[in-house]
This record gives sequence, structure tokens and C-alpha cells, in this order.
Amino acid sequence: MTNYLDNKINEIFENIVNPSLNKIVKEYDGVNGYKASIVSNCPIIMGIGRYKSIQITHPNNLVHIICIYWIEGEEKIIAENIRLVTLQKIFNIYDLNKKEFKKNILRLAAVADNI
Repeated sequence: MTNYLDNKINEIFENIVNPSLNKIVKEYDGVNGYKASIVSNCPIIMGIGRYKSIQITHPNNLVHIICIYWIEGEEKIIAENIRLVTLQKIFNIYDLNKKEFKKNILRLAAVADNI
């Protein structure tokens, strides 16, 4: 199961997480005073096998850092606003898609999907 799970997580990061975050940066960075960039921040959690983070700065300089991470052996991926740790979304790795993923990342960053 471990090789299958590792392969599934790699597939999700390569085909959903990375392209979705890059698209958010492309669509939002510099638009209406927003800034968006990929950053290296990550929560301190034991067992993180893979992660990717995006920082979104609002026009009023409020900064949100959303970290998407996978804990080794788990069948879920977690997206968490690491500046507001009470905000998170857990995704089942078997039915995750780009549209739902992007929508939830923007929601965690308190960004409307139509700016």
C-alpha cells in the first residue's frame, strides 16, 4: 500500500496541487492590490511527507499562508491557513479535483474567486 499511496500523493501534487497554486499566483498576483506567491513555509508537524505553500497578501496587508500537506501513511491531504490554524480543509485523496481544490484554497485565504 505504501508504494501505491506514495504514487497517489505524487500524482495529486503534480496534477492538482502544483498547477492549482501556480494558477492562483498567475491569476491573483498584482490584481486589485493582492499579492500571491509560492513560499517555503510549513507547519511544524511530525511526519509530513510532502507539502507546498502559497502566501496571499490582501490589499490591506493582511497575510494568509496556506500550506497543503500530506502526513506519511495517511489517505488525506490537508490544506491549512498556518497564520490562522483553526482554518483548515481536509481532502480525501481519492476524489480530489482541481476546481474544488482551488475554490477551497481561495476560501482559506479569504479571497473571493472573482476578483
